Amino acid sequence: NIPETLRSISSCQLSLPVAEAALSQLTAYTQKYSDRLAGKNLSYLGQIRKILTAMIKYLKRPPAKCGSMVDNGGSFDTKKEMIAAVELMFKLKLDNMNLFSILKYLEKSRLSQKLLGFVNQSACCTEGFTTTGEEKSEFM
Repeated sequence: NIPETLRSISSCQLSLPVAEAALSQLTAYTQKYSDRLAGKNLSYLGQIRKILTAMIKYLKRPPAKCGSMVDNGGSFDTKKEMIAAVELMFKLKLDNMNLFSILKYLEKSRLSQKLLGFVNQSACCTEGFTTTGEEKSEFM
């Protein structure tokens, strides 16, 4: 159990729906604020979109035919694989990108918080608010 515990501590999982949601949110954010963002920020956002697009393409690839996949009445189990970050970057043909500078940008710009606020604001505006900002709620 110790090797599995150590692996789970230093690894992460990425599913196709999560990657697609991240790409769509980032694309919507970039489209809305592109006129306000500096060129350097747009460059980093473009690199992040390129990484997400490559990951989505990689996750959508047809599974390799191997004995580990079990046929359950016509549907196959999903394939899980563990891969090192460097190996993944080579498979995605993104080995020329400096991930450390992108990570530094993500931390410094707090992009994840901005995207979360943008998505929450967009959801509120489309579901519960009118254009004047008044809430359409039966509870108030």
